[in-house]
Amino acid sequence: MVDKIVYMTCNPVEAGLVESPEAWPGLITTPGDLCRRELVADRPSFFFRQPRDGAGDEDEGGSAAARARRRRPPRGLLPERVRLRLVRPPGLDDLDDDAVRALVAERVSAKVAEIHARRQAEGLGAFLGREAVLLQDPEGVPGPSKPGFGLNPRVACRDRWRRAELLEDLVEFWRAHQEAAARFRAGERGVHFPAGTYGYRVLFGVRCRPASLAA
Repeated sequence: MVDKIVYMTCNPVEAGLVESPEAWPGLITTPGDLCRRELVADRPSFFFRQPRDGAGDEDEGGSAAARARRRRPPRGLLPERVRLRLVRPPGLDDLDDDAVRALVAERVSAKVAEIHARRQAEGLGAFLGREAVLLQDPEGVPGPSKPGFGLNPRVACRDRWRRAELLEDLVEFWRAHQEAAARFRAGERGVHFPAGTYGYRVLFGVRCRPASLAA
């Protein structure tokens, strides 16, 4: 868990964008934020809007899109403001808040020093810098836009046996989802999808098994 926090915190440094996590101009959480900071976000007005009453009634003729809209659960507005408090990560229950922050800060500092030493040894030159980052096109692509065909890991786990178990669970989820989707498309509207199903649940309001019963 600590390794993942360090990875996310040091990501802009690893990418050669800024010299330290604190220099990143976007949203980032530093070790001092853990167990302390609360992020507050207001709902933007330019994207979320109140659904229109009777939207889609003009398609009552029976198109697939109209039928999907009628089965979809009613949408409500998201809250005007949401709060996210950075709490203690699981697995660190033996440490108090100060010790958690100190542990992560030590690891982040060591990682940043490692990145700087490696870049110097490889002759990679200076970091891009905060000002230059802000001048970048937010819709730009850092490399070729065509997809590659390398590894696309779905599970991160150091324990190879635990990773194998998690991958088996993932394959079983795909199998169960495909089977449920086929039955749903065949007209069986009461079929239960595996826990973790998102698209079918949001678009069509399908039933999902509770996580405790998922196999």
